[in-house]
Order: sequence, then structure tokens, then C-alpha cells
Amino acid sequence: MHGAGFQQDEFIFASYLIRGRIPNDRMLPIFLREYLLGWEGRRRLRAQCKTSAGQYNINTQNLGAIGVLTPPREFQRAFAERVKAVDVLKRSHQTAFVKANTLFASLQHRAFRGEL
Repeated sequence: MHGAGFQQDEFIFASYLIRGRIPNDRMLPIFLREYLLGWEGRRRLRAQCKTSAGQYNINTQNLGAIGVLTPPREFQRAFAERVKAVDVLKRSHQTAFVKANTLFASLQHRAFRGEL
């Protein structure tokens, strides 16, 4: 396993990726991730991006200039626990969905072959 539960070989990284470090004493990584994936975070990211030939890019200086409201740690922890609980539910539902689709495909196959 390599960070966030992903296998190291699941990704190929481009050479132009940048790494941002956050002050762990002030902000939980999951809080920042969810913020940047949300509407306001994306809006602020876009505002800091430069465009060249239709490609949007951001450098470390502009990335660091994105303002993020930082609630108290106990609120961030509560938020992180809720995000984790939702992720568990999503995985459970995705697994059930795959199983239901597999069963339906099998039933459909058997029905069209006249085996029901």
C-alpha cells in the first residue's frame, strides 16, 4: 500500500507534478483534500491557475496563495470521521451494485437462452 489506500502501481505520475506540504499541526490532510475537491476549493484553484494553449497550470507559489479557512482541529477531526464513514458506505454500496449487476447479467443470459 502506498498512501491513501492505493497501490503504488495504480498511478503514473507526470514529471511536472508538484508537492504541497501542509502544516499538520493546523490542518488535517483529509480536510484540505475535501476542500480542494469541493466547489469553493476548485474555484480558488482555478483563480490561481495560468493558461497556456488551453492547458491550466499552477506553480508552488500560486498553490500556496490559495486561502483555506482552517476550522479548529476538533471540527476537522469530526469532519474526517464523517468522510471516512461515508467512504465505507460508498464502498459497501459499490460492492453490492457490482454483485447485483453480475446477478442480473447472469439472469438475463439464462432468460435469453430459455433456461428459466
